[in-house]
Amino acid sequence: MGPVPPRPAATVVLLAESAPFSVLMVKRPPGGFFGEAWVFPGGLVDKSDGQGETSYRWAAVRELAEEVAVVLDPKELVYLSRWITPEVVPRRYDTWFFLASIDEAVEVAPVTNEITEACFVSPATALAAHEAQQWKLILPTLAHLRWLARYPSAAAALKAAPESRTPVEPLLAPDGSIVALDLPW
Repeated sequence: MGPVPPRPAATVVLLAESAPFSVLMVKRPPGGFFGEAWVFPGGLVDKSDGQGETSYRWAAVRELAEEVAVVLDPKELVYLSRWITPEVVPRRYDTWFFLASIDEAVEVAPVTNEITEACFVSPATALAAHEAQQWKLILPTLAHLRWLARYPSAAAALKAAPESRTPVEPLLAPDGSIVALDLPW
């Protein structure tokens, strides 16, 4: 029996152009997939989302609205990256990450039981919380936060979004950890 096919998924890395600029993060509930991890809003692509890249864009904005009631137009999304879960992992995803920006951070709160907390936070603060073992981050989230932390503003990050459409396909290391070698930035 071969590897499990990856399920199409999409996520929005929503930036707020405040000082310092911030990114919307949501916390998954305990016990579920990515239990208690802080991630960007997102989820699976549904058949009703359409076909091709359009389906990923619609899924991203739909999930954002379902999770924290923030509404965006799919045309506002800027492609950021694509991550495909390693073949040895039993639950696999083909996830497209999109960037979007709003002028200021808005009050957000979970509107679904798929998340327990939601907040805008600077990339540096999220990374510091992870380093202090206060926040659990999965590899794609960690990599994107490190990338965002390089930029002084949301506008600069949007401008620097990579053009490469080559998917990131992390590998399983001998110690059981997942590592990404070829990042698009």
